[in-house]
Amino acid sequence: MIITKLQSKKIRQISFASLFLYPLLFCFKFVVGRARPYLGESLFSLHPLELDPAFSSFPSSHAAALGLFFSIFPLKGWQVMSLLAFVRVVQGVHYPSDVVVGFLVGFMIPKATNLLLDQFERFPPLSWIIKQHPILRD
Repeated sequence: MIITKLQSKKIRQISFASLFLYPLLFCFKFVVGRARPYLGESLFSLHPLELDPAFSSFPSSHAAALGLFFSIFPLKGWQVMSLLAFVRVVQGVHYPSDVVVGFLVGFMIPKATNLLLDQFERFPPLSWIIKQHPILRD
């Protein structure tokens, strides 16, 4: 299978953005500690610094992954996004705001990492590292 230069760039974007996205989501979930809806607690019931998955509702990692995908591969994906949001809310594992914020975080991370890479490429010591790295180079 031959990978075109455009496909290679998109793979690089997904790889690099994922390095930032999941640690960021974990930090959000850990610091906020919002209780999942099935626990029957209030929407504003927060348990900061709690590692229990029952208190990691905000933001939705599934929606963030979908946002990351749609920011790199723009499709008419709002139908898929609304279906995912509906399913996660109906299952009782997320509030609607969890899904919306998760999608927005996932959508913005590739944009931010591209800006970061552009800045690194202008700084000579870091530009050499980026050009040598198999994932980060074009």
